Amino acid sequence: MTGHIQVGDASPRAQYVANGSQTVFPYPFPIFAAADIEVWVGAARQGASAYSVSGAGTSEGGSVAFVAAPSAGTIVTLRRRLTLRRTSDFHDDGIIRAKVVNDEFDYQTMSVQQVAEDVGRAVKRAHTSSSTADLTLPEPMPGRAIKWNSAATGLENSVTDVDQMLTQATLRATEACASAQTASASAATATARASEAINAAVTATAAAASAVSAVGFSLDADPVMAAASDKRVATQRAVKAYADSAATIAGVAAKSYADASTAWAMEVAATSLSAAMTPVLGQIALSNLRQLLNTGVSTGALVQGKQWELSTDEWASGSSGYSFAPGAIPYYSAGVESYGPNICSGGVAISSGDYSGTSASCAFDGNASSWWGSAQGAPAGVAYIGYNFGATARRIGKIMLTQPPSNNNISSVIVQKWDGFSWVDVSTIALEPKVSTPQTLRLPPGLASTQWRVLANSNASVANSPWAVYEIQMMEALTLSNATLVSSAPIPVSTPPAYASLYALYKDDSIVTNLLTYSEQFEDPSYIKYGTCTVTSNVDGTLADRLSNISSYSNRMLKLSAIPGNGMYTLSFWAKSNGGGVNIAATLIDNTGGNNVNFYTLTPDWQRYTVSIFVVGNTAPFEIWGEAGTTSFDLWGAQLNAGTVAPYIYTGPSPVSGPASLLGTDLTVELSRDGGTTWSPATITPMVSFDGTYTVLRARAKLSDQPSGTALMARVKILNSKAQRIAAPALYAE
Repeated sequence: MTGHIQVGDASPRAQYVANGSQTVFPYPFPIFAAADIEVWVGAARQGASAYSVSGAGTSEGGSVAFVAAPSAGTIVTLRRRLTLRRTSDFHDDGIIRAKVVNDEFDYQTMSVQQVAEDVGRAVKRAHTSSSTADLTLPEPMPGRAIKWNSAATGLENSVTDVDQMLTQATLRATEACASAQTASASAATATARASEAINAAVTATAAAASAVSAVGFSLDADPVMAAASDKRVATQRAVKAYADSAATIAGVAAKSYADASTAWAMEVAATSLSAAMTPVLGQIALSNLRQLLNTGVSTGALVQGKQWELSTDEWASGSSGYSFAPGAIPYYSAGVESYGPNICSGGVAISSGDYSGTSASCAFDGNASSWWGSAQGAPAGVAYIGYNFGATARRIGKIMLTQPPSNNNISSVIVQKWDGFSWVDVSTIALEPKVSTPQTLRLPPGLASTQWRVLANSNASVANSPWAVYEIQMMEALTLSNATLVSSAPIPVSTPPAYASLYALYKDDSIVTNLLTYSEQFEDPSYIKYGTCTVTSNVDGTLADRLSNISSYSNRMLKLSAIPGNGMYTLSFWAKSNGGGVNIAATLIDNTGGNNVNFYTLTPDWQRYTVSIFVVGNTAPFEIWGEAGTTSFDLWGAQLNAGTVAPYIYTGPSPVSGPASLLGTDLTVELSRDGGTTWSPATITPMVSFDGTYTVLRARAKLSDQPSGTALMARVKILNSKAQRIAAPALYAE
């Protein structure tokens, strides 16, 4: 019989959500005495008089009984806390008793578990991080944020309190909107409305001047504004000139319709006033940014340059791979989701043996006049051609295969990947009866391997003939295109600058969280199957699952995912038909009685499907089922993320976020003073947060090593398939 506590692999901490009536809460870990357990309700530690402890000294743990039940919804936390010390001391030639030794080891084991639990809840670097940065916190300062320093070697306080800097401009924006609404609502008669329209336009001008006075700047949004601006920055004179012009237009329009009906006069007055106010409201966000640059950020001597307009795409010339998104703050980002380029380079071509005079490398050399032939005259199940990428696992999603116009074609192949011990079938694909043009072999996305190959699954059309291949290309699945943004025209400056800086708003959209757990394990109980719906996992030798007996909404599959709050969410998944029908439906429910049901027609190839909706609350229900007689289909890689569709991220029992982009690696900036002939790399530094969404970046480059010139240009690159956005670029000489 054991005479001491048995210490198992149990966390020394248990947590519960109180229901308002429960008074007894178990703890599944051993303690030596009642004093070894701490009891917390919410953030308050409870005194010993509020509860009693049973089970001390037993291996199975025990329970805590409260005198009064904790309130419903509060968190009850029970944790073991020991003083870190030795409990015994062994003397030379003394008697060592087993119980004393066991108790000492039990105590030390519990102490190690306690430390491990504390460390597990601490902020720390990932075990894969190579950083040696100092994690010591700076001294607290009111209203300041903690951030990495410019060298990413330690932490420091931000220079300014951004919240205070934005308050004044936001107040002015609110006043301007209120002026517009008051002017429209107060009209009573046609004549009065005409008069009030003029007065409201004057009020708008005054509000604009007040807003500009608070923030100190605006944009050259119109030729009238541009004429009133100087070369250095757009000024309050520009905004006032524009507002004066708009006020005149409002007055003329209101007077012209003074004799019209009351409804018509009201419409004219409101429209005219809106025309006067829209340019002012459209500049508020950029006014905030200018305020940061002019008063809240140490930027050096900005002497000449340009702030780009926001409402139109001005970086088109010489740019590629990007998209322009209009809106409150229009921005540039990488292009649409797609397959990556051919990556068969830098590795080694592999084959089952080469026909005389041919080589496996010929199938990957990009030369359509060279070819590879198998050494086997009966290639089915034996002959293969593939590629070894070395130590890096690649997620191949598409293979382009070209066969020659000869008797050496086959009609079926099996794509395989190496799992470290053997070749594993990924997909069996029938080849189309065509030659000399590439055929697309689409694979289940998300599968990674260091080696991929295509195995013959049939013999050539002529008996005892080897299999021949002109070219093979392999592409990784579903990446974002890289983007290059180049200034549409050089910015003239008076003298050759030694340095220049590009300022811009930046947001890293690559930090996407897949909120849907078990994204590839649809057999998990968290997916609720209704009616006859069943799931078969890992069909066809892949990680895909098969949904069967799912021919109507009554036989659907449901998944509930926790979300951080109200907002736009997108559900995406890969699916393909398997002979059980091609029509399916999927919905994302908004929790207010509405849903967005999308109907899809599947193909034999894997494709990604999406559905988006504005969700209210803290859960996002997702449902999927067959339509029009579809009884089964294959499913893989489900994702629920905030915003629009994003690159896929695998999840297990918890949501997973993708890695952040690296400035200088995933985003680069180059500047030129000779009109884009010579480029110098810029050092990118995050400066301050902007409106809770963006960060103000400064990219500074030394230009004195370039040929002398007075034509500034900028080139921004979004690289490595990372989703990032750039807005409100400003380029200045120093």
